[in-house]
Amino acid sequence: MSRREGEAFTLVELPAVSRRERRAFTLVELLVVIGIIAIMIAILLPTLARARESANRVACLSNLRELAAAVIAYAGENKSHLPDACPTNSTDSAYSPRATGLRPWTALPAATYGQGAYVMPSIGDALQRWTSTSPNIWDCRSAQAENRATTLRGDAFCGITMSDEFRPTYFYMGGKDYFVYINSAPSLAGEYHLRDWAVRSVAGLPLGQVHTLTRQDASRIVLLRDYYVTYHTRARSDIYDLEAGQKDDYFSNYAYLDGHADGKTYHDFPEYIGQMHAPIRQRWWGADFSTAFSQQYK
Repeated sequence: MSRREGEAFTLVELPAVSRRERRAFTLVELLVVIGIIAIMIAILLPTLARARESANRVACLSNLRELAAAVIAYAGENKSHLPDACPTNSTDSAYSPRATGLRPWTALPAATYGQGAYVMPSIGDALQRWTSTSPNIWDCRSAQAENRATTLRGDAFCGITMSDEFRPTYFYMGGKDYFVYINSAPSLAGEYHLRDWAVRSVAGLPLGQVHTLTRQDASRIVLLRDYYVTYHTRARSDIYDLEAGQKDDYFSNYAYLDGHADGKTYHDFPEYIGQMHAPIRQRWWGADFSTAFSQQYK
């Protein structure tokens, strides 16, 4: 509507819109918020850790299944013989190329190693034709950083110098490695239960002769296992450090002669050994194991 001539406008001043004054959090409020966040983290972290370990166990079982399949494939192309191989190519394996400084299949002095002894290839060397080209196949994700495999250096699988090394976080049941310790240092063999491992070795055996004393079938005979017992369970003590009657909580993954893999729990050394198969009657390099280890073969 138009303004008439002579009329004046009256300006009305509207009240200013009030703003809520900003104020800082009090110390008490900040502490409450921090406390809530800390509680949430404390609740979530164990859950996340369990989920991560569950994923690691699945990945570990997948690796073990692939390695078991490779062992079986090896036997299929080598007159049904399981790989005659060391678990590592390092000083951990007394008959390995790196430990002896000699190439695989070289004859070894009988006085030191036993009649008919020879340098064995590492299990990585024996199986490389049937395994993934990724070194992760030999690596358990739950292994602690200082024990992680896939130490692969230089000519890893069959090199003979100090700059060559293959140390996976999986252990092939190749107990011949321990025979040199049993021959040269019986007290050391007893201390570290090497006799128990030797009588359970499958290295080099024909499939038709892999019979345990209790006639266990292929689904109970272990081919590979976690190298250390604390990968999947952060036990307070190593299994070998437990005193008589002392127990702890352990869990390990295993691969078997029928190709499957699974995990099992145990609490002390006898139970740990019990997860493996019973002793297998065999002869190595002129030694009859049922005689040499009569206690284990009872």
